[in-house]
Amino acid sequence: MLTRKHQLNLLEVFVFLATLLGAGSGSAVEQAGPPVPPVPWHVKEAEIRVPVTVAVKDALLRMPPQVYLADLQPLATTEGLAFDPKDKAANRHDLRKPEEKAKTIAHQQELYKQQGRAWDPKFYYDVREEDGGPILRGTGSATYTIKPEYQWFSFRSKDKKFGHMGKFLGDPKVFIDGEAVPEEKMHRWDEAKNHGRVGPAPAFLVAIPPGAKTLRIESGGARLQQAGFITRSPAVANVILCLSGCDPSGLI
Repeated sequence: MLTRKHQLNLLEVFVFLATLLGAGSGSAVEQAGPPVPPVPWHVKEAEIRVPVTVAVKDALLRMPPQVYLADLQPLATTEGLAFDPKDKAANRHDLRKPEEKAKTIAHQQELYKQQGRAWDPKFYYDVREEDGGPILRGTGSATYTIKPEYQWFSFRSKDKKFGHMGKFLGDPKVFIDGEAVPEEKMHRWDEAKNHGRVGPAPAFLVAIPPGAKTLRIESGGARLQQAGFITRSPAVANVILCLSGCDPSGLI
C-alpha cells in the first residue's frame, strides 16, 4: 500500500515524463522546419456542368439577322423603298418640294458666286434640313416572301423624334400576310436607354408565325437599319467558370 508521500513522488514522476515527451515532440517539429503550404490541386480532366438559361428574345434583339432584306428581291415596293447591299440600311431620298429645293439652290449659287467659288450640285446636301436643305427619309414600303426557315424578323430604327415641320416620324410598321403586327407583339430593346449611354439604334423583333407567306415593312421616314430575317436561335458555345478552392472530382 502506497503512503501519501509515495503517491506525491509518483505524481512528480508522471509530470516529469510528460514534460520530456512535450519537449521531445517540440524539438522534432523544429527539426522538420516550417510547415509546407498546401499545393493547389489541378485536375486536367475535370468536367464541370452548370445549367445555363438563355433569354432568347433578349439575345435575338442583340444579334444581327442571317438574311438581310438588302440581299433579297422584294415582291413589291412603294415610294422606291430599297436597302443598300453595303450598309444594309434603307436608302433615303429627298422629300423637299421641288420649288423649295430650287429656292435653296439659287440662294447657294449666289453665295458661291460672291465668294468666287465654283458651284457643284452636291453642295445642296450640305445645307441643314432646318435651313432649307434636303429632307432625307427612307419612306415607303417593301414586301418580301417568307421562307419556312425564317423564324424571326428584326431591324433597327432611330429613336422616335420630330422631323421637318414638327412631323412625328414614328417607328416602322410590320405586316404579316397583310395584317399589322400589334405593338405588344413587337419586342423592342433600346441599348442607350437601358445602359444610360450612347448606343446603336433601338432594335425591334417580330416572331414569324408558322405558315406565314409574306412580310411587308413600312417606314415612316426614320433611319431603318439591319432589317432582315433570323434563321437560327442563339446558343451558348462555351462557358468558363473559376471555382477557387473546390475539388472538381466532387462536382457533376
